[in-house]
Amino acid sequence: MGEQNGILGRSGKWEKLENPARAAELDPAGTLRRAGLRSGQTLCDIGAGSGLFTLAAARLTDGTVWAAETDADILARLTA
Repeated sequence: MGEQNGILGRSGKWEKLENPARAAELDPAGTLRRAGLRSGQTLCDIGAGSGLFTLAAARLTDGTVWAAETDADILARLTA
């Protein structure tokens, strides 16, 4: 209903997740630092979407970083 076709189907989820303004506002690396993520720690990003926080976490820690996502459209895009 009223949704436009985008890179990721009718809902444009990918465009929303990858919007540079969203990334700047959320500041994933800064947010993870403030949350206390440190080298050697493990992190699981539940609802990882396009991996905005997952990738930032991987740069901040040498521990394991897991990403969990259940949205079939997002998973298809990540697989491609």
